[in-house]
Amino acid sequence: MRSRPRLLCERQGAWRLPHGRMLETVESSPSRTALFITHANPEDNEFVRWLGSKLVARGYEVWADILRLHGGADWARLLENALRERTVKQLVVCNNRALQKQGVRNEIQIGQDVSRKVGDGSFMIPLRLEPYDAPFLIAHAHYIRFDSGWARGLDELLATLEEEYRVPRGAVASPTRAWIDLQVLATPPIQRQPELLVSNWLPEVHLPPLLRFVEPPSGFPLEQFQDSTAHEWPAVPHAGGLLTFCDAAAGEAIGNGLVVAASQAKDRRDAVRDGWQSIGLSATDVRRAIAALVNRSADKYFAARGLRPHQASGPRPIWWIALKDAPFRQVRFRWKGYSGSRQLQGISKKRGLHWHYGMSVAYRGYPPSHLELRAHVVLTTNGIDVVPATKRSHRARVSLSKAWRNARWRDMQGAYLRHVSGGLDKIALPLSPTQFSVFGLPPMLMRAPVTVTRQGEVPGDDDDPDFDDGEFEPDDSWEEDVQE
Repeated sequence: MRSRPRLLCERQGAWRLPHGRMLETVESSPSRTALFITHANPEDNEFVRWLGSKLVARGYEVWADILRLHGGADWARLLENALRERTVKQLVVCNNRALQKQGVRNEIQIGQDVSRKVGDGSFMIPLRLEPYDAPFLIAHAHYIRFDSGWARGLDELLATLEEEYRVPRGAVASPTRAWIDLQVLATPPIQRQPELLVSNWLPEVHLPPLLRFVEPPSGFPLEQFQDSTAHEWPAVPHAGGLLTFCDAAAGEAIGNGLVVAASQAKDRRDAVRDGWQSIGLSATDVRRAIAALVNRSADKYFAARGLRPHQASGPRPIWWIALKDAPFRQVRFRWKGYSGSRQLQGISKKRGLHWHYGMSVAYRGYPPSHLELRAHVVLTTNGIDVVPATKRSHRARVSLSKAWRNARWRDMQGAYLRHVSGGLDKIALPLSPTQFSVFGLPPMLMRAPVTVTRQGEVPGDDDDPDFDDGEFEPDDSWEEDVQE
């Protein structure tokens, strides 16, 4: 965050900055009490609603088209009059998308005219939402950083308004009432139309009834026995043995033909409720062990289906589909009450990168027991080699997918599950040669009696599957960027 210059001395209408430059103060006209927010509509509306509510709650009068204008109003005349006659400071929401819009440029030009008229060289205050190429009229202006966090940016903006520019507050007779009105205005309308809600939970259909504790053969190195990565089937080290769902008594080897010396079994549901006291496991320990076993079986399943693991910052790997491992066209899916189609990979020509849809999965034993899915986007340079995790690649990933709406994420999940399951209505994760944890498809579905729509959206409307906003321009220095 840029540091604000501290004002050291005061004399007849001027403030001296630390480096000796004089900042002229402007006696605001009694009619100039408003903060005017210039922004891209509708792209930055959410930010403006948030910022406007914070400023109003602080006692400022705020003008922005989405906060003030109602149907039938001569919006162009009202906006221009507010900017020319009532505004004490103009807040310009800056990113390259906004600054390319003609309406934003027009308001910046009017702001420049007002700045000359009132003799205020700092009339316009840029708010940096993203890095941007500043137009000439605001290139000199000190911006407030919101790109490193909205809360941090708000703190700097309020200090700037109150300490440096001394913008008057109290123009709103009842800040609380104005804040409430603003929240009502920003609330999306509710329509009496049923809406299908698709969760990211796969319901548990079956889990083996018996959890087993096995010990190594006599003389077999314990360290080698407890190396779970060396075994073919999922196992979790505990005390002097392993927890597993493999039935040693029935001749099921944990892996590599290894025959165990002894085993104990306990009803899984009893162990989850009461623990397994004879081997020193609490109920919490049992739940964690079962989750680890199911998670490892999921990794085994996804690898067998030809997906590739990518370890990001989370504890679970992201299983993504490489260029040659899935169709480059849309994948269709159809379950009872839920159908559609989506691409699972594509090319961003503007970024010079391939994108791939992926998922991390984790077992959750709390009711209802389920497999939790989390969506991710993996970037590669050629459809195979993952782009290193850097700040630059993170920005590229966010920029590429930030315009994807819920409908797209929902249907990409469906297409992914259709591909991974082979078109079945279940996913069976292997725990032993004969035992599986089974999860049903589609994900848990719910139907709401009403639909909540946001500005510019129509219930059931979908986005362009090949949308690419092109805000990120790649270069050839991926590997040279500073690692996160």
